[in-house]
Amino acid sequence: MGIFNKIRKTAVQNKSNNDLNVEGGVKEKEGNKTKKLKNNKCLKSNNVIIRPLVTEKSAYLNEGNKYSFVVDQKSNKIDIKNSILDIYKVMPININIINMKGKKVQRNGVKGKRVNWKKAVVSLPKNKKINIYEGL
Repeated sequence: MGIFNKIRKTAVQNKSNNDLNVEGGVKEKEGNKTKKLKNNKCLKSNNVIIRPLVTEKSAYLNEGNKYSFVVDQKSNKIDIKNSILDIYKVMPININIINMKGKKVQRNGVKGKRVNWKKAVVSLPKNKKINIYEGL
């Protein structure tokens, strides 16, 4: 293992000369200070929103300019806001996120569980609307 540590140390020294640290994060120079930036792995807007959620409750919420979507498990409010802006060209006022647990199911004596998922309820301004029911 001593040989590999020597190789790793020389590789880290070479990377430090190129303004990279051990974790691979990029350093930004500010005068004589260096600031470590995290590698932000953003989701693409077409991968954040999986599909609109079409239920009786969501249809009732649509009357109040609130729209429900099934979103990716890793997405946050900022990702959802940016994807709504990219896809539907509307700036949301408020976004609420709910983590939904999968239901327990039983078929032919075999017990199982459905997949956990994340729901987002997006509030829009009064004069803006999204046409979700186009393809239905």
